[in-house]
Amino acid sequence: MTRSALRWLVPLAAVALVLAVGLAHLASSKPDGLEHVAHQQGFAHQEKTTAAAPMPDYEVSALRRFVGRPVARTVAGLAGVLLTFGLVLGVGKVLARRRRTSDHRVDPSEPTDSPVAPGAPRAPGAPRAPEAPGAPEDPRAPEDPGTPEA
Repeated sequence: MTRSALRWLVPLAAVALVLAVGLAHLASSKPDGLEHVAHQQGFAHQEKTTAAAPMPDYEVSALRRFVGRPVARTVAGLAGVLLTFGLVLGVGKVLARRRRTSDHRVDPSEPTDSPVAPGAPRAPGAPRAPEAPGAPEDPRAPEDPGTPEA
């Protein structure tokens, strides 16, 4: 990781961690909007669990028994921030690596199948290379009034 990336990444991570620790205690134990409406309308009892929540009610339930609810919520907030941060960092690295490997730059010292490298300027008066049917014209190519258009 470069120094310039660390220059903004470390403070951003620090702010996120401070907010997670500070705001974890403000998480409400009351039902959210959808749960509230389900209770009001009388169909909350029809709820079916499809997967277990990793941190139900914004706390690590295994810790709550030993250290109490405030610490369990703080740990859940920290875990959420660190997991999200790690996921975003990992995806970013994969995308950056993919971009580097797919970045094809034309090296003038390497031989090519084409007599002219793609995007290379044409000599004045040189005929244009035939284009594939339906291929867009290169907007960088200078107009050559001496060459008849096909």
